[in-house]
Amino acid sequence: MSPDDSARYAAVVTEPESLDFEAAARVLAGLRGLAYEEARSAARAAWGLVVEDESEEEARRAAAALSAAGLPARALPQELVARLPEPVPVVRALRRAGGAALVEASGTGHPVHSAAVALLAAGLVKRTVARTVAGRGPGLGDRMLNVGLMITAGLPVGRAPAPPERVVEHFDLFGVLEVHLNAPSARLRVEAAEFDYSCLGARKSYETMANFRLLCGDLAGLFPRAARNRGFSAIAAQAAPGLGRYLSQADLDAESRWLLTVGALAR
Repeated sequence: MSPDDSARYAAVVTEPESLDFEAAARVLAGLRGLAYEEARSAARAAWGLVVEDESEEEARRAAAALSAAGLPARALPQELVARLPEPVPVVRALRRAGGAALVEASGTGHPVHSAAVALLAAGLVKRTVARTVAGRGPGLGDRMLNVGLMITAGLPVGRAPAPPERVVEHFDLFGVLEVHLNAPSARLRVEAAEFDYSCLGARKSYETMANFRLLCGDLAGLFPRAARNRGFSAIAAQAAPGLGRYLSQADLDAESRWLLTVGALAR
């Protein structure tokens, strides 16, 4: 088998504003013989990287079908699809001439200049939260029964042992902002609840998400030429909160991989 035979390809939607999950789902359903709901789930998870790790022939066929459906696309070698570096947590920001510096908890600063910002990505990311709660003791009915036994039968009633603690899980939304840099590639991550918003000056409030939206708006102004994901655009514009929601960190990452791939093709 020649090297060309083993090369893997992807089919990528090249115009982010054109992405329509319903249209992509119909294409996937036709290409792979999937039920529509299954195809829609796959299209939603893929964002604009509709097909990955396929033969060149399959990727070109998918790109042609996507383009025919109104989603301009092209096939490209899988090696050209962006890979995300490990995130670097940052906890505060400093204004700098021509940009800013994002600073880690250790004090290490990362200069951020307009020419280096490849993508501003943000979202309200759904995560599972676990907390430990005390077990429930006897209810009112049980306590009344114990008192009745003690009065009528003269039976001493021992104190019930403390119930064990329980771990309860629930879902919550967390604000996440990632500044993707090129040359060299880096991903600086802001966790909304852990960030010091002193950079906002007098505009800083006691409400975390209000501060997070202002921070996104400031970065949009500082780096107007940087690509933006849908979540960042919604949050920076103070849009309805539901527009910036993501099913998971993997969901946010999938969109970022796609947008960074498209951005690299345009350079």
